[in-house]
Amino acid sequence: MGMFGSDLIRRASEIYEKLDIERIAEAGIHRNIENYEFVTTYPPIRAHRPITQEDIFDGGNKARVVQFYIHIPFCTGKCAFCGRYLTISGASQEEVDNYINYLEKELELLISIPDLQSMRIGYMYIGGGTPTYLTSKQLSRLISKVRSSLSISDDSEFTVEGSPETVTEDKIKELLAGGVNRFSLGIQTYSDVVLKKSGRRHDSRKASETAKMVGQAGFNDFNIDLMTGLPLQSLESFEDSLQRSIDDGATSVTVYPLYVRPGCKMVGFDRRMFPTEKDSLMMQIMAKDFFEGRGFGGGPIHYFSRSKKECDAYQEAKWKGAENLGLGVSTYQFFDNTQYHNHFVLDDYKGAIDSGRLPVWVGIRLDREEQIARSIVLKIKGGGEVNKEDFISQFGVSPEEMYPETIAWLVGLDLIELTDAGIKLTYTGELYSEEVAIQFYTKDTRRAIGSSGYVGYSVAELPNF
Repeated sequence: MGMFGSDLIRRASEIYEKLDIERIAEAGIHRNIENYEFVTTYPPIRAHRPITQEDIFDGGNKARVVQFYIHIPFCTGKCAFCGRYLTISGASQEEVDNYINYLEKELELLISIPDLQSMRIGYMYIGGGTPTYLTSKQLSRLISKVRSSLSISDDSEFTVEGSPETVTEDKIKELLAGGVNRFSLGIQTYSDVVLKKSGRRHDSRKASETAKMVGQAGFNDFNIDLMTGLPLQSLESFEDSLQRSIDDGATSVTVYPLYVRPGCKMVGFDRRMFPTEKDSLMMQIMAKDFFEGRGFGGGPIHYFSRSKKECDAYQEAKWKGAENLGLGVSTYQFFDNTQYHNHFVLDDYKGAIDSGRLPVWVGIRLDREEQIARSIVLKIKGGGEVNKEDFISQFGVSPEEMYPETIAWLVGLDLIELTDAGIKLTYTGELYSEEVAIQFYTKDTRRAIGSSGYVGYSVAELPNF
């Protein structure tokens, strides 16, 4: 196969060599797995302060469409890259039942709020953790409660996540019977060596068996999650994972870069185990080349799907700034220009609900400057275009007027480009979407983050946050 191993690797190498990565690094932008903000929302949690439900909901009731997320914290074990503060391994069925009890109580509290009486759900997403850690009966119970309590149309995208070692035919049948039409399977890699080092609880054979079962079940979209930058991962093994995800029936694939949070097991790994920054970027280039060559269109950054129908609508709506509510410990939400999180500590979460209160922990009501920043941060992170006309209509100012120096600097580095319609990432910018997005954080948010950089939070320090 030659020095590059394959045609895909050779093409990726040629593309990489044409990019001015050295100049970007000299400007202070590079992919560092330990100081890397994987943007999920804005502002990040370090900019938040204690908040109550009265600070979020003011009693005003108006028709609105929101996205809805439910967090399941249970897993069969903790992956070496897991940076979540709360991951409950090996929980009993009684513990899970108890947690579902609290999800149901939280839902009752939520739908009793006057502001939400005319609420309609756009997209549903049950994530984790590992939602398929739940039994078939528990999954059916949760979905039935959600459907009976919320206004969800039959054709709304309804996603559930799972992992190979916890998915069974009975669970798949219950999900389909409950109207779940999109399933996302966390495989991460098909390399047994990399799976073992990453602390996954399945091997490549189990991954393929489960994927083929799910792919043939009848979901509108079957997504497989893969990761780049994992320890002991090579370009060749990554290419194999790309091919096998398609062979196993995925109609969409997400390819996430690894980021190592303080407190996770990988912090203690020898850095020589990890792919170089170049190879990690090469993997992103390979994924883009591989999927586009097979007719998979673009969606949000990291997402590849055969058609618009099979794109992750929940995530796409989020990057466009949609409101989202949810249930569960540590869930983050955005409503009426307020970004907030539920309690991260399970006892605090339960205690709030027992007292008849929503389990709101910290948050921030966005002023005009933060609203502007949120709009552009999320659109850039998601890979969408910042439409100049829409931006001016919403905020009364153009992006160039708001961020003249930042935009000029990023254009000079060939990370964004100005079009007649607005601003969008270049090819190189798509490789660095997070690093580009954080350039638009406000001064107040940067000050709140402080010396921690952009890592958001450390699982080790959250209890004292």
